Amino acid sequence: MKAFLLTAMVFMALSFPLTGNAGMEQTRSITAAQAADRILDESGTVRMVLLYRSTCPACVKVFDDFLELAMSYEDEIIVLAFSTDKSAGALDRYLDRYLDGDVPFERARIKKWKPGNLDKAFRPTGIDIGKTFGTPLFAVLNEDDELVGQHEGTKGVKRAKKWLKAAGVSP
Repeated sequence: MKAFLLTAMVFMALSFPLTGNAGMEQTRSITAAQAADRILDESGTVRMVLLYRSTCPACVKVFDDFLELAMSYEDEIIVLAFSTDKSAGALDRYLDRYLDGDVPFERARIKKWKPGNLDKAFRPTGIDIGKTFGTPLFAVLNEDDELVGQHEGTKGVKRAKKWLKAAGVSP
């Protein structure tokens, strides 16, 4: 009987992950410095960066448009999206609602940071977090690691289209 119960418990643990849907990519929790390093690791490529939170009304409002833009440029640029959600599981549940969970970027959540650390970590990327960091924050960097543009708010997708064109890419 003990062997049966142990086998059943192992089966259930493998069949039903704690976060997200079975077979779906799971969110990685990273530090602000690791997020900035990820942006810099793609030097030589045009990058579109989004900082967002799944519970932010403005982020939710623009997320479909962001995904559409990201997919239309998928072969031309690197899309990097970093959530500031408190929970990786909550973020997985949010992302699993879009495109059957197959979003065009690696799932990453920035762990809680101390005041000033997010700005300090992102400074080498050219992205200015500043004292009034808000989401959604959109940014485009060109192949030479120069910030083409940055915007906090719901007009970021529209502006990102212009910045991508200025960086020399088209869908």
